[in-house]
Amino acid sequence: MRRLCAVVLLVVAAAVPAAIAGSTDSTPLTGAVSQTDKTWFCLGPVNLSSVTVVIKSVQSDAVHLAAGCTGTIGKLTVVQYQRDGVKVAPGAHDLTVGGGSIRCYAHDPGQHQDGIQAMGGQRVTFVGMDDRELPTDIVCRGCYLAGGGFPVRIAISLRSGIQSSQVCPGKFGTVRISPGDAQSPVDVGTKVGCKP
Repeated sequence: MRRLCAVVLLVVAAAVPAAIAGSTDSTPLTGAVSQTDKTWFCLGPVNLSSVTVVIKSVQSDAVHLAAGCTGTIGKLTVVQYQRDGVKVAPGAHDLTVGGGSIRCYAHDPGQHQDGIQAMGGQRVTFVGMDDRELPTDIVCRGCYLAGGGFPVRIAISLRSGIQSSQVCPGKFGTVRISPGDAQSPVDVGTKVGCKP
């Protein structure tokens, strides 16, 4: 059965292992990258036509866009059977990924799996990526949410949203549910107000 991956935005720190690939000086890494069963780390400037990473038999993420990663990746292709597809770490900046796809077919027992997990970074843009999983049963329970136009936006999803959470109004409102896109959205026990 084919599984697709989700896009997750988190605020956490990420460690970068000592074994790395990619440019770490001021000269951009050029050409194309293609590898199997090894995480690709972007640690410096890049101007790559493509990056292809297949993870089948090792328990690792496919791609880490780490501190210092900047520039352009023309096409990014990830095939994952173990963990996350792409992680964006604090310090990645001014990076454009021009398209590609992420496919997750299985994952390690007991592990969650994200297509793209953004833990930080600035001005990182994915253009036309094909990552089609329908977020299902994604609920933030007992959360405090603030910032942006709408702190909570429930769009293309199934049975997802917030429960027993507090929302500080944004510029345009508190919770925005996209009619027709959000299937059976969850917005239960929401309290409106800002923490001091």
